[in-house]
Amino acid sequence: MTRIKNNLLTIFFVFLASVLTISVAGMGLRHKDDKLYEQIVTIEGKVEILNHPSLGKTAGSDFRLLFQKVGCDSCLIATAADIDGNYRISVSRGRYRVIARDILMTPSIDLLAPNQPRYINAIYQSQRNEFNIEVLLPKQ
Repeated sequence: MTRIKNNLLTIFFVFLASVLTISVAGMGLRHKDDKLYEQIVTIEGKVEILNHPSLGKTAGSDFRLLFQKVGCDSCLIATAADIDGNYRISVSRGRYRVIARDILMTPSIDLLAPNQPRYINAIYQSQRNEFNIEVLLPKQ
């Protein structure tokens, strides 16, 4: 009789453990790193050269850009526009400064157009964070 009770108790606890495991999995308990993915935001846009010597206003194909997180000198993201001038980067939420310089010149030259905003707040995960960039090439 004791053996039957022990077997029944074992079956009950196995059943209970199974039910609890399924319930906990269904509750959506997440790994602590899962929250990090919620901090990733995409910034995308188009680079446009306003004064190309032979094409005038044109797409900034293969144009290099640098994004620096405000308050963090070493938090940098670099990207290049595609052939149509489009770029896309993924960053953590925050405020970023946009840098576009001709570093081959001495001293280097700021290539962002005068009316170009130099900062973007990357905060929306579910919406597009569109940030188009206009540049001026140095006069030859």
